[in-house]
Amino acid sequence: FNAIIPPLALDGAAVSIRRFGSNPLRLEELLNFKAFTPEMIMMLEGAMKARMNMIVSGGTGSGKTTLLNTLSSFIPNTDRIITIEDAAELQLQQDHVVRLETRPANIEGKGEVRDQYHHIIDVAPTFLDILGLEVPEEIEGVPQQPMDGISMRYSFNDADAPNAKKVQYYEMFGNRAIWADGWKAVTLHGKRMPWDLAVTIPFEEDEWELYHVAEDFSGSRNLAAENPEKLEELKKLFDDEAWKYNVYPLYDDMIARLAKQQERMFRGRTEFTYYYPGAKSIAEKASPPVKGQSHTISTTVDLNGREEGIIVAIGGFTGGYSMFIKDGYLYYDYNFLDGVHYILKSPPLPRGETELGFRFIHEGNFAGRGELYVNGEMVDEVAMPHTHSATFSLSEPFGVGSDDGTQVSTLYRGSFPFTGELDKVVFKLTDDEGSELSPHGAATE
Repeated sequence: FNAIIPPLALDGAAVSIRRFGSNPLRLEELLNFKAFTPEMIMMLEGAMKARMNMIVSGGTGSGKTTLLNTLSSFIPNTDRIITIEDAAELQLQQDHVVRLETRPANIEGKGEVRDQYHHIIDVAPTFLDILGLEVPEEIEGVPQQPMDGISMRYSFNDADAPNAKKVQYYEMFGNRAIWADGWKAVTLHGKRMPWDLAVTIPFEEDEWELYHVAEDFSGSRNLAAENPEKLEELKKLFDDEAWKYNVYPLYDDMIARLAKQQERMFRGRTEFTYYYPGAKSIAEKASPPVKGQSHTISTTVDLNGREEGIIVAIGGFTGGYSMFIKDGYLYYDYNFLDGVHYILKSPPLPRGETELGFRFIHEGNFAGRGELYVNGEMVDEVAMPHTHSATFSLSEPFGVGSDDGTQVSTLYRGSFPFTGELDKVVFKLTDDEGSELSPHGAATE
């Protein structure tokens, strides 16, 4: 249903009604109606799997919506789909569909730059302000914290509007800064480089710098010696903001603290079983603790020769590992810092119930050897002189059945979901000779 009224409708109000069936046509029906041929369906399916860009055009009633519904049927139910329409007409059947409608432009500024000082925490309040939405006080009975940021909408139609934001603190890995009314105080903790993670330095010894960024945008002149009173004022303001937003206490032993997280979670466990399809989007620190540790990965799959996709994966383009089937072969790809890939590949896989596995033998200092197994027989091996000692990435998850986020391996695209029957994947920690460990870390016979 669409209506248009004066002054946009020059000759008076007009109403148009378009009716769509409650159930979109299926591929089988379109084939029966001879709207598509089998060859056309194969071409469209291949284009969707290859994630090709497509343009669908045509007049009213020409079948654009029907074609888009058909194309969407090739998208795995595990993928998220976002639609943007002038009027919501698509009827996609997947679970993860985000439906959006366009709105008339209400911002006068076009292609302009704003000089007001803002932070990423101001983005969500801006969206809510533009949409006219209030932040709920609670969701499903859970009280919600108020938004820390403020809306930037006031600056959209007024380039010279005074800065509404007055204070913004920063802290990461002990590095701290505070901005207020055009001044910024900053300290690089211990003056250490980002890769010096194991260095601990008292925070009291950090040297603060002072910049008047309202006049020195790039922060090229350190005014700490010239204006010590302003520096002390900003340092006190940082303390106030840090206590207010739970920044304190500060810690300087990041690597040790990260390592302890897995100790707290697993407390000596040596075997980890993950079931499909539930084991998805698991944080890296909650995944099997295999770094610098001999271990095995195993699963049993009833193969028919048509399966492909991820068995298990963690990490992304910056590093991680992935075990998958492609073109009838089993692969294990270990990505070390997106520069070195240790890849193992099996011969063509057999049919029927098949045991698939990988074994890492740690040889010291995070180096080792990888072995690939099919039905208990080693089919490939590779030296792995370098593996990750700390973390694969800051945000990429662990999961069974798909590689969500960015891809660990360059041998596939997208999440590459597993298309066969996958039950579970089992990780076991072993000693360097391959014997399984007891829950307390000792080898068992």
